[in-house]
Amino acid sequence: MINTGKPLVDPQRFLDIPPQSRNEALAAFLRRIEVCEERGSGIDKNTSLSITSSTV
Repeated sequence: MINTGKPLVDPQRFLDIPPQSRNEALAAFLRRIEVCEERGSGIDKNTSLSITSSTV
């Protein structure tokens, strides 16, 4: 799945602005059936995994 639209948040501010969903109803449904996580947890996990991987 890709998103070719403009980001809702300035890319320079991804880390310090709360995430926004383009379709909150769909996002809520996907969280409820455990297909995706709560908002905002992905960037923290990716950043920590990236730091962990680079120190190995």
